[in-house]
Amino acid sequence: MAAQAVSRADGKMSDYVRRFKGRLGKAEGIVAGAHKLARVIWGAIVSGQPYDENKAFNLTPASSARRLKNLQNQAQALNMKLIPA
Repeated sequence: MAAQAVSRADGKMSDYVRRFKGRLGKAEGIVAGAHKLARVIWGAIVSGQPYDENKAFNLTPASSARRLKNLQNQAQALNMKLIPA
Protein backbone atom coordinates (compact mmCIF):
# COMPACT_ATOMS: atom_id res chain seq x y z
CA MET A 1 0.00 0.00 0.00
CA ALA A 2 2.89 2.34 0.74
CA ALA A 3 4.46 1.75 -2.69
CA GLN A 4 1.13 2.47 -4.36
CA ALA A 5 0.87 5.74 -2.43
CA VAL A 6 4.48 6.62 -3.25
CA SER A 7 3.74 6.32 -6.96
CA ARG A 8 1.35 9.27 -6.66
CA ALA A 9 3.79 11.48 -4.72
CA ASP A 10 6.67 13.65 -5.92
CA GLY A 11 10.32 12.67 -5.65
CA LYS A 12 12.91 10.21 -6.84
CA MET A 13 11.17 7.20 -5.28
CA SER A 14 7.91 8.02 -7.02
CA ASP A 15 9.75 8.45 -10.33
CA TYR A 16 11.30 5.02 -9.76
CA VAL A 17 7.90 3.40 -9.14
CA ARG A 18 6.26 5.12 -12.11
CA ARG A 19 9.16 4.10 -14.38
CA PHE A 20 8.77 0.45 -13.37
CA LYS A 21 4.98 0.61 -13.69
CA GLY A 22 5.44 1.76 -17.26
CA ARG A 23 8.00 -0.93 -18.00
CA LEU A 24 6.49 -3.92 -16.17
CA GLY A 25 2.82 -3.08 -15.77
CA LYS A 26 0.89 -1.63 -12.87
CA ALA A 27 0.99 -4.53 -10.40
CA GLU A 28 4.59 -5.56 -11.06
CA GLY A 29 5.77 -1.95 -10.91
CA ILE A 30 4.18 -1.48 -7.52
CA VAL A 31 5.80 -4.72 -6.30
CA ALA A 32 9.19 -3.48 -7.54
CA GLY A 33 8.59 -0.18 -5.73
CA ALA A 34 7.63 -2.02 -2.54
CA HIS A 35 10.82 -4.06 -2.76
CA LYS A 36 12.93 -0.92 -3.19
CA LEU A 37 11.10 0.79 -0.34
CA ALA A 38 11.71 -2.21 1.92
CA ARG A 39 15.44 -2.19 1.08
CA VAL A 40 15.67 1.53 1.79
CA ILE A 41 13.85 1.19 5.13
CA TRP A 42 15.96 -1.82 6.11
CA GLY A 43 19.15 0.08 5.30
CA ALA A 44 18.01 3.04 7.40
CA ILE A 45 17.21 0.76 10.35
CA VAL A 46 20.48 -1.18 10.17
CA SER A 47 22.69 1.88 9.70
CA GLY A 48 20.77 4.02 12.20
CA GLN A 49 20.89 6.96 9.81
CA PRO A 50 17.88 8.95 8.63
CA TYR A 51 16.57 8.42 5.11
CA ASP A 52 18.26 10.61 2.53
CA GLU A 53 16.62 10.41 -0.88
CA ASN A 54 19.70 11.68 -2.71
CA LYS A 55 21.89 9.05 -1.06
CA ALA A 56 19.40 6.26 -1.78
CA PHE A 57 19.35 7.05 -5.52
CA ASN A 58 23.02 7.92 -6.07
CA LEU A 59 24.73 6.46 -9.11
CA THR A 60 27.54 4.12 -8.14
CA PRO A 61 30.58 3.61 -10.37
CA ALA A 62 29.26 0.13 -11.22
CA SER A 63 25.84 1.45 -12.25
CA SER A 64 27.45 4.22 -14.30
CA ALA A 65 29.65 1.68 -16.08
CA ARG A 66 26.64 -0.58 -16.71
CA ARG A 67 24.67 2.35 -18.11
CA LEU A 68 27.54 3.34 -20.42
CA LYS A 69 27.91 -0.25 -21.67
CA ASN A 70 24.17 -0.41 -22.43
CA LEU A 71 24.37 2.87 -24.35
CA GLN A 72 27.35 1.58 -26.33
CA ASN A 73 25.47 -1.61 -27.18
CA GLN A 74 22.45 0.41 -28.33
CA ALA A 75 24.65 2.65 -30.47
CA GLN A 76 26.38 -0.38 -32.00
CA ALA A 77 22.99 -1.94 -32.83
CA LEU A 78 22.17 1.26 -34.75
CA ASN A 79 25.58 1.26 -36.50
CA MET A 80 26.64 4.34 -34.55
CA LYS A 81 29.58 5.13 -32.29
CA LEU A 82 29.59 7.06 -29.01
CA ILE A 83 32.16 9.81 -28.80
CA PRO A 84 32.96 11.23 -25.34
CA ALA A 85 32.47 14.96 -24.99
